[in-house]
Amino acid sequence: MEKIKLSPFKKLWPLFFAGLVLPMDLTKWHKTNFLFKAAPDYTSDKKSILINSEDDLGGYFYRLDEEIPLSSDSKVKFQYQVQQFPKVSIKLPFDKKNDDYPVRFGLVLGGGEEADIPSAVKSRLGLSTKISNVLYFAPAKVSEKNIFCGDSPHNNYAIYCVLPSDLSQKEFELDVLKYLKQVKNLDYSASLLGLWIFADTDDSESKSSVKINNIEIVSAAKSSK
Repeated sequence: MEKIKLSPFKKLWPLFFAGLVLPMDLTKWHKTNFLFKAAPDYTSDKKSILINSEDDLGGYFYRLDEEIPLSSDSKVKFQYQVQQFPKVSIKLPFDKKNDDYPVRFGLVLGGGEEADIPSAVKSRLGLSTKISNVLYFAPAKVSEKNIFCGDSPHNNYAIYCVLPSDLSQKEFELDVLKYLKQVKNLDYSASLLGLWIFADTDDSESKSSVKINNIEIVSAAKSSK
């Protein structure tokens, strides 16, 4: 599949299958750190993003030029390598004491009823469109071999899906709506507003490290006209 940039094709987007490769250049992203906590160290060589965290939390958000309607064909691809996991025990149901990951790939979704999201979060994402859900895919060292999902331990709008990982390079291609519907009763036509990479090791007061090599959005969007 040919990979194309989204912006020059805004008017034609609903008519094509398209792949959008997100830049590994952090200058193209928006910083989403919080004043009350030190932020992880994010570095980029424009080919990959390295995240090192030590009792930190914070991230970067990539706002799409135009929201992407999601269908049964919509997928995301992540390629990464964890170099160190935080000292947590991840299992269902998720709990606040073990809510640390080397990175969360957060798909910020709109199209439904607006979620009750803290103003501190909304202001950092900087979206004019209402946010309905956030679907997080996060690598973790777990005994399970398959991806598993559940509700966030913090709120009712976020969903966590754990990507079973070790210290080798991993690549996942994931059906967005499939995993969203595993946890939420989706009664609206969801659209993707942007992607949030977020690392945190503050609950476990430990360290983590991960290198992100590729993030890609693949969607079969069809015009409603």
